[in-house]
Amino acid sequence: MKRRTSAGFTLLEVLVATALVGIAVAALMGGISGALRNLSRAEGYEKAVLVGRAQLNRLLVEEKLEPGRLAGRWDADYRWVAETRQWNPAEAVADRRALPPLMLVSLTVFWKSAGGEKQVTFETCKYEPPGR
Repeated sequence: MKRRTSAGFTLLEVLVATALVGIAVAALMGGISGALRNLSRAEGYEKAVLVGRAQLNRLLVEEKLEPGRLAGRWDADYRWVAETRQWNPAEAVADRRALPPLMLVSLTVFWKSAGGEKQVTFETCKYEPPGR
């Protein structure tokens, strides 16, 4: 007896393959959606870091720093506040003349996001020689 072979797929095989492709596409879309949300969050933080670095560099290079507070706005969504103060080490230091004249600079960048206002803070020191 000769056996006849079929050259196609059964309906059950097609339905199973379609279901597997559907599950894979749904998982892929969920992953892409999550990645886009993360990208949006990271984009705001990255821009805030760039704004902060640019502003901090400008303060350290262009400004004669005095103790106090400076503030400004980068654009409609980003603003910054810088606080400067004289470095004051512990009172245990005996010879105050041996201490370098350092200004502590703390710069905070605020930005608007979908979850409310966010912030990132940068801190550094600047040597501020007397009589400059």
